[in-house]
Amino acid sequence: MSHLLRVALPDVPGSLGAVASAIGVAGANITAIEIVEQRLDGTAVDDVFVELEPGIMPDMLVSAVQRLDGVRVLWVSRYAAAGNLHLDLEAVELITQRPARAAERLTELAPRTFRSDWALVASLGERGVVREHASPGAPNLPEEAAGWFPLDKPSRPEPFRSGCGSSTRTCRLFQAAAPFPLIDCWPPRTSSASTAR
Repeated sequence: MSHLLRVALPDVPGSLGAVASAIGVAGANITAIEIVEQRLDGTAVDDVFVELEPGIMPDMLVSAVQRLDGVRVLWVSRYAAAGNLHLDLEAVELITQRPARAAERLTELAPRTFRSDWALVASLGERGVVREHASPGAPNLPEEAAGWFPLDKPSRPEPFRSGCGSSTRTCRLFQAAAPFPLIDCWPPRTSSASTAR
């Protein structure tokens, strides 16, 4: 069965190799790796797509990886798409087909494309901050949302806490140099990463 592990690890030579070795020893085959982020604190975040051998449970994989110094599994989920890394190009194609609906389509496609839990587009107008478009599961905007504007360059403000369903999770805002920010929430739900939820 295919799974996706999002792993935070030291951004130094050999670190990813150690993670790959731990995954192999635990009984999984890596089918793809995608670099998600390189942080200023010297940490990298990678998505590792794996196929588990029969009888191997995801928690065994998580335990093996987290035994490594400085490595954390941020989340693990089933991944029905078997590591398809072309979703970003498909999203660009779908968005450019109807430019007038680009923000709406981005909101619909972002959770599946970027394996996030949800997405939200907001704008600042005379009535304050307004949710323009939201995928299923998106929370209400926090009171400090007005402080995210104006958007003149990409940035990443501090995470905020938001009630998302039955739990409270940390949500982050990814601002773009456009009239709206794109927001997502971590950790994602443990449902299949290929769905829009």
